[in-house]
Amino acid sequence: PLRLEPEYFVHIQDVFNQLGALWCNRQGHSQGMNFLRRAQIMYERRPEKIRQEVEQKAADNYTLTMFYLAQAYGALRKPGLSARFCAETMSRQLDHNTSGDRPSEAIERDPFDCKDWVRNCCS
Repeated sequence: PLRLEPEYFVHIQDVFNQLGALWCNRQGHSQGMNFLRRAQIMYERRPEKIRQEVEQKAADNYTLTMFYLAQAYGALRKPGLSARFCAETMSRQLDHNTSGDRPSEAIERDPFDCKDWVRNCCS
């Protein structure tokens, strides 16, 4: 299927994230969770071809999936799951921004603010 091709994978993943966020913002949490869980499972089961060709973009989209799931579970009054996905999001952000793999252009365009990250951890 086309969804397993690198040039389509990240776009479909992004669409699932956007639809999930949209439904959750409209109070349609079950529909939103359906799309977000699809994005999650899609990433977790990604084929080797995706890992080799578009891994960073797929990983960035997955971090957004984790963030949206944390928000959605919070809205559904499931604080344990919300905290779990929030912690995963924060961990992924820290790993991404402190790995030393980011190009200087990316750092200039989107600098990592340690104080902001700590503030988010505490809230």
